[in-house]
Amino acid sequence: MEVGNEIEYRPESVISDINWTDIHPIKQVYLNYDCDTGQKMWDPMVVIHAVEGDSMFSLSKRGVVKLTPECVTVFSPLATGNARYQKPGSQSWCDDMLEKIRHYNKMH
Repeated sequence: MEVGNEIEYRPESVISDINWTDIHPIKQVYLNYDCDTGQKMWDPMVVIHAVEGDSMFSLSKRGVVKLTPECVTVFSPLATGNARYQKPGSQSWCDDMLEKIRHYNKMH
């Protein structure tokens, strides 16, 4: 669904893209919980990153992530750290990633 210039990945689209199976963790979440937040669905980004590699992502410098007693995650840059995070991309990049998510969800 397109709203203005922004494409939303609605729950019914997620379910439809994964209609080739009933046994799929993302599909089960969308069938059994209220996921109609209007947000794009970025959960599979880690899979796309693993398949496509670093070249299509803008990544932070290395660092470490700590969890505070208040359950807040805090990233601290550290050259020898084992963590990086994906930085936001342009609207065009986001649209391309949404299409990749939909492509990979439809695969079986």
